[in-house]
Amino acid sequence: MTGERVTIVAMPVQRLHMDEFVRPLVDIVAGLGLAPRIVHYAEGLEDVEPPIILSGTGIMDYAYLDRLDVFKPLTGLGPVLGICAGAQVLALLSGGTLIDGELIGTFYVEVTRVNPLLPLGRARAYFLATKLVVPGGNVEPLAYVGESVAAFRAGSEAYGVMFHPEVYNEDAIVRFLNLSKGRS
Repeated sequence: MTGERVTIVAMPVQRLHMDEFVRPLVDIVAGLGLAPRIVHYAEGLEDVEPPIILSGTGIMDYAYLDRLDVFKPLTGLGPVLGICAGAQVLALLSGGTLIDGELIGTFYVEVTRVNPLLPLGRARAYFLATKLVVPGGNVEPLAYVGESVAAFRAGSEAYGVMFHPEVYNEDAIVRFLNLSKGRS
């Protein structure tokens, strides 16, 4: 994979949150020998190229929800991985909805559908979400925490995880990048 570019769409508004939610993704991508390109969603996404990872953001930072039109160029662009806030955007663009709810801390995720990112069974995951995804449209749940959607597929090449794989599940990011390059 050496030298290939990966676009990381930064979702946080506050600089401190960039270090917490974007920097770990940059480190993972660079550690794989790939070239991370960081673009903040507010700058526009017309010229981004896949594979694309949409980062999470700090709790109570919902500015991205007021700018959903900015994310429309990502529709059908694939492959895209949305993390927490990024997953919320993918769900909304794909016909899902959001409800207020809280998943904060470490929970066990039950992966219920075969998929290329997460093995079937239980896995520990770290959540920092106060908006939860409700399936609809092209949002196909892959994993749950209780009755809450923890991971989903949105169309053929977009995936959303409501947890932060950069904390406990780095292998999900690696699998996504391998998948996005035609390797599984």
